[in-house]
Amino acid sequence: MAAVIACEINVIERFGSAEKLCAYAKVVPTTYASGGKVAHGRLLPSCNKWLHWALIEASWVAIGYSAYFGAFYQQRRARGKKPNTAVTIVARRMCCMFYQLLQEKRDFEKQPQRAHTQSYPRSLRVKTDGTTTACC
Repeated sequence: MAAVIACEINVIERFGSAEKLCAYAKVVPTTYASGGKVAHGRLLPSCNKWLHWALIEASWVAIGYSAYFGAFYQQRRARGKKPNTAVTIVARRMCCMFYQLLQEKRDFEKQPQRAHTQSYPRSLRVKTDGTTTACC
């Protein structure tokens, strides 16, 4: 997957921001705004299909192997998102991370867990008595 993603992105300087890379990768919905109301629609129709495919496949693997992405996915599912929508949200998060790493020209380094927090999203942190906390 990494080779496909690297080939399709090519040079990160082509993208002015992480949002533009996400739009190119087809992991953001269309947005319609009029009269102060905002509505989100389907994914953008004309984007890089190979980059989109690689990000979605990498997201499914990350959900299975990473505690962070697994918890992030489960959080979205708990909010009522369908599985494919939730994995697209994970793909967008990964795409933003890729952009940041490529901009800074550095490798990914897994940060050690801090003693006072867990690596899970805030809404899925487990209390000492075994219950989970809820946020939002």
